[in-house]
Amino acid sequence: MILICPLDESTYAMLIPLYAKLGEPDQSFKLFDEMIGKNFEIDPRTLNGLVIACDMTGDTHRYLFNSA
Repeated sequence: MILICPLDESTYAMLIPLYAKLGEPDQSFKLFDEMIGKNFEIDPRTLNGLVIACDMTGDTHRYLFNSA
């Protein structure tokens, strides 16, 4: 049986850098968009994961400067 529960701020903060480090930067971006959509606070761990994801894609402006 698989249980699915809503993600909270801590879970997002853990998953975003994890996906980035596993070579899945697009999943990190998707989770970040969800997190922003839920008006969750962004902590340093989340931002670090986003920087890693941007670096992996070579798209450093994607979220860090333009947010689009």
